[in-house]
Amino acid sequence: AFWIFLNRRKVFDVAHVLDRTDHINRRYWRKRKDIPKKKPDLSPAAITELEHSVSAYYRERQGRGRHCHVDKYFRGDRYHYFFAYPQDYTDTFVGYDDEGQFERRRQNPAFEVIYMYDPIDGTLDLYAQGGKDIKKDLQELFGRTILREELGEENSDSQPYELNGLKKRGFAFPTEPA
Repeated sequence: AFWIFLNRRKVFDVAHVLDRTDHINRRYWRKRKDIPKKKPDLSPAAITELEHSVSAYYRERQGRGRHCHVDKYFRGDRYHYFFAYPQDYTDTFVGYDDEGQFERRRQNPAFEVIYMYDPIDGTLDLYAQGGKDIKKDLQELFGRTILREELGEENSDSQPYELNGLKKRGFAFPTEPA
């Protein structure tokens, strides 16, 4: 790991980003299972269009997102990750510089929106803070810009998990005695 850190820094940085994604709070993730199973548009023009779409979405609705950058990664010969970093509200850093001098400095942080598309299963996982309407809108932006499809309303039968059957008294869970 240390050799990779020293000699292949980009690989190390990408591995860190993907590992952090695996351990991010599941509260803000949303899975949609009725996505078209097709090859995504990974062209620079499509990525730029996604950047502009996410930026415009947040700018119009929340007054932030003036700029946006998208990184894309391919993982496990299957999963397409898109990390969007829209600009957040301007904030003031209060702290110390490298020489120990107290300072107040304006900063323009970014926040994360993560898409994970699986073209084999036709699923789209989305990480974004906010309610279900925001997540629905962001999924539609992804469909329009990367898949070149209108996703429309989510199929109500496409819930990722159906656990209500476990509540029924007659539910059988046969297991091998061995």
